[in-house]
Amino acid sequence: MKNYQKIAFASLFFLIGFYSCQKEEVSFRNHDPRDAFQKVARFLNAPNLETQQQLILTFERKGVEEFLLADFQRLVKSVRASNPIFFISGGEPFMRADILDIVAAVAAAGLRCMINTNGAQISARQITALAKFPLQAVIFSLYGPEDLHDTITGVPGSYARTVAAISDFHRQREKTRLILSTTVLSETVAHLPHLIEFVKSLGVDRVKIEHLNFLTTEEQLAQNEYCARTPAAAARTMTLERPSLFARAAAEHIRYNLARIKQKFGNYILIKPLLDAHGLREWYTAAPPTRQRCHFVLHSLFVRPNGEISPCPFLTDCGIGSIAEKDIRQIWRQRTYRELQIFLAHGKLPLCHRCCKR
Repeated sequence: MKNYQKIAFASLFFLIGFYSCQKEEVSFRNHDPRDAFQKVARFLNAPNLETQQQLILTFERKGVEEFLLADFQRLVKSVRASNPIFFISGGEPFMRADILDIVAAVAAAGLRCMINTNGAQISARQITALAKFPLQAVIFSLYGPEDLHDTITGVPGSYARTVAAISDFHRQREKTRLILSTTVLSETVAHLPHLIEFVKSLGVDRVKIEHLNFLTTEEQLAQNEYCARTPAAAARTMTLERPSLFARAAAEHIRYNLARIKQKFGNYILIKPLLDAHGLREWYTAAPPTRQRCHFVLHSLFVRPNGEISPCPFLTDCGIGSIAEKDIRQIWRQRTYRELQIFLAHGKLPLCHRCCKR
């Protein structure tokens, strides 16, 4: 496993129950997100809105059996010599009762670890415990002003709880970086300068802004046909679907505001992916051609809440193995997994068109 660099756990559960697309993922889910998805979908698909959450819906059954802490500890022991990075995300990882034990297992092995939380479910006790771990970063998510944020999450008071969690963690942390993650929405992009200034005053070290990841209905149909021909033919996507592309005026609104934000805040913000004017318009108003191979699937993998492995955060039901049944090195080296990696590395799937890792 010389090329083995990153481990990600795709766990989605909780209020919005979506999997955020970001580097080296990790997730644990035990709650069916569909109820929350309906709230978000109504907001995102309202006739007067040109928006779609960048977060990715997962259709797992309620009460899905999670892998055990012992499975995870065995995984950490197995890959320790390869010095991977663990990125724990969701969804909301703090819905898992033993999440601090999972972080502790990584820390005890001396491995690098980052964790992404929406901040609305983390308790004061958990913040205090988290601040003591030697983590590379803790990432909180906010999507805009308080009223819009609470509308998007479908949870009144979630903005206030997240802001309180950010302040509390900043007060107690030592060397861990504090990052704010947000998503480009045409309704909120004009509010981002105020949000960035505000979280900067809370002690946030950097703000990450991600473009929306979506498929149109037509693209989803094409994706389904491609999936039927993948080495893991049962694979299915977890990307939210829009009936159509964005209006050109909405794309121009996003382009104009992001340009102003980048000019004002410089390297304090990170835009993923960083697109020029043409690339941005193409992203929202056309089917962007994939101009490069996907190297991410060749050095990272995702462990889903039931222990299932996938090389891509947007594909599930790959049927290539589980950490509850096999050593992760066996899964990494098996022929089916390698074939799927090579297939995905060509970046030809419609799913790859608007990937945040391109």
